[in-house]
Amino acid sequence: MKKETNASFFSLMRFGPGTIAIFAMLLVLALGLYFAHIGYLAILVGAVLVLIFIVKSIEVINPGLPEERKLAGSSCLVVKDVTKETRGIVKLYRDNGELDPELWSAELVEGEEIQEGSNARVVAARGIILRVEASQPTRMSK
Repeated sequence: MKKETNASFFSLMRFGPGTIAIFAMLLVLALGLYFAHIGYLAILVGAVLVLIFIVKSIEVINPGLPEERKLAGSSCLVVKDVTKETRGIVKLYRDNGELDPELWSAELVEGEEIQEGSNARVVAARGIILRVEASQPTRMSK
């Protein structure tokens, strides 16, 4: 596995055009307040500018791609009923059997309904919506 590194200090990921614009506006406001003899507010605006700079300086930015996940074929737990008429909500099971904390919207592929608390299987993903079907119950021998 490749080790991720933090983005360089002076990079567009850290100090992009939006951040530079905010810094410029705060600096102009602080100078305007100072020259208008409203020193306390100028100090407050300057402190906000310094605080934003410090937070932006210490944030961790990993310029890597997100890990790819195989969704089709995954098992999931239905958190909110999935019906023909309405989308439901599901949580995917990880490879180790634990539930992933992410919530996904789910549409029913076939059948009438998958009730809350049931397990389902992901058939496909359409954007951020998972297409699910009910898991087949295991048959018991007579």
